[in-house]
Parts: sequence; structure tokens; C-alpha cells
Amino acid sequence: MNDFSRCLALSMLGLLPLPGVSAAQGHLSATQSFQEDQVRAVLADANARYALVTRPGNANHGVDLVQLDPVTRRPLTRLPTALSCDRLHASTEGQVLCFSRFPPTATTKRPAPASHVLSRSLKLVKSNPSNDGTISRARISSDGRYTATTAFVKGHSYLAGPGQFSTATLVGGGTSKRAEENIQQWQIVRKGARFGGLDINLWGVTFDPKDSNRFFVTVHTAGVAYLGQGDVSTRRIEVSELNAECPSFSPDGTRLAFKKKVSALRWAPAVLDLATRKERVFDALPDSVDDQIEWLDDSTLIYEVTQTPLLGKSQTDLVTLDLRSSASPRQNVWLRDARSPTFVGKR
Repeated sequence: MNDFSRCLALSMLGLLPLPGVSAAQGHLSATQSFQEDQVRAVLADANARYALVTRPGNANHGVDLVQLDPVTRRPLTRLPTALSCDRLHASTEGQVLCFSRFPPTATTKRPAPASHVLSRSLKLVKSNPSNDGTISRARISSDGRYTATTAFVKGHSYLAGPGQFSTATLVGGGTSKRAEENIQQWQIVRKGARFGGLDINLWGVTFDPKDSNRFFVTVHTAGVAYLGQGDVSTRRIEVSELNAECPSFSPDGTRLAFKKKVSALRWAPAVLDLATRKERVFDALPDSVDDQIEWLDDSTLIYEVTQTPLLGKSQTDLVTLDLRSSASPRQNVWLRDARSPTFVGKR
């Protein structure tokens, strides 16, 4: 057994981290060629458990591959790839959606916003041009059939207030032959009547893992964010009473995680049981959530938290929240200096 194979085998047993990028600090500690060999080895292993994340401090939002402990799903090793994406999401089938201001393997700094569908081996399959703006959210359905992307086409954040920002959320593409469409132009109804004014905006799509035609999305108008349920086949969105932003289906399709506005400038993670309609809001946690929450597994949330000190640079870390605790659960740091986590393949 050569040194690389021995190192790889020990790392998969959790006995030795592979050289590459430190999971805690993100520092390089091996040659680029050796890291590329490691990335290729993981991508070629159909049974490998890994995540993809972006590097917030990198100008082109470089993508890292994070090997996971097969039992605990904690990071073992963090390896840089040649990919650049602002936002990432992967399907159960292994396709990866890369929503980016630049081509995913850009050699030029010229912006060309597009949603790119990549294979499990991170090879480009297809690209769809997107609106030029600030990239915000990205999701691909579990079967890879559809993608959904959100970008701010005016302004930089929905913190600006009602009427002062505009989003474009496109649904379609993926492995389907359906063209991407701005779902703001679809039929949007509430209690059977047409809903929304000129200030209506939609963002943060999540697809039902059991039926990719069905999705949930935030519908925002007059300063209030509602939860909308959409159907791709009928181009129709039904708006409910629930105040919820950036919903995210659990892997088993029974719950939605989302962020809930609990004060003027603070959002808390929350979970909705779709069968009972029971809502659980974690408003005792110290940090505000400005992210589309992801699921590490059926009982654990993972999302971004940004710390902005009075002195020095801000840092975005990934934290987890275990839902199995009956008491008040605590956030735990999962990975430092990382954004947009996605888990490739089955959970």
C-alpha cells in the first residue's frame, strides 16, 4: 500500500486526517497536486460521504470538499477544489447546482451570472444564464429535475425594508427540458383570490424530496413574509397564513426548517411539522440567522452564523442544531469559515 492509499484508509476510519485544509482553520498543508489527487479519489468513491462548502473569504467563492465521518457526520478533512460558486446545493442523485457570478472554473474576472448543473464528479453538464444581481439562494430537487435560484436584482438585502428591494426567483432547468421561469409571474393566490401587490417578491425555494413538482417558497408583500406552496406543473402558488422565510424540506419530507422573524432585525431558526402544523421556534439562541437552513440529517439543522466583532474582520461559520433535545438545544460549531453547505447523495 502506498503512502496516499494508507493515509486515505486511515482517514476514512477516523484515525488520521488527510493532509489538505484544516477543518477548523482552513489552512493549506499539502501540495496542490496531492490535494487534487485526494479530491478525485473521494469523487470516484460512490460510497464516500462528503459535503461541499464555499469559502467566504475567497474573492471567487472557492469551493471545498469536506470528507465526513460516516457515523457522526463531523468533518474529517477539508480539501480545496478548482470550483468557484456563490451558492451550492446537491441532489440525492448526486447532481450539484452551482449558482455563480462567474463561470464555475473561471479564468476571467468578467461576471456572467448563471446557474450551472454539475455531475457528481463536478463536471459541467449544463448552464442557464441568470439575472445580473446579488446572488442569494439556490436549490436543486432531490431527483435533479428542477433547479431554483434567487438573486436580488436591485439593492443588496431584504433588510432594506418593503418596497426597497427586488428579487428574481427562477424555477426550471435541472435535468428537465423545461426552461427557467420567473415564478413571480405565476398565479399567486390566497384563499382563492389573487394575492400580492406591486411590491411582491419571492425567494428561497425548497423542493419536496418525494415530489419535485411541489415546493415551498417565501412570498413577501407589504412588509410581511408568508409561506407559499407551489406546483411546477400548474404554475400556481397558494399562500398560507404562516410567517416563514427561506423554507427547507427535511430529507424525509415531513418537516420544514425556516427562519422566523422574532424582532426588527433578528431571525431565529424554526421547524414546522407539516402533518400537525405544529411550529417550534428556537428564539433563545443568541445569533440571528440570515440563511436558507440546510439539514445535516433528519434530526439536525445546519446553517450559517456570522460573527462581526468591533475590531477585526467578520467571520461566517457553520453551526448545527440537534432537534432531538427536549430542552433548549445549543448551537455547535460544525466548520469554521464556511458557507452554503450541501451534502452529496443520500443522507
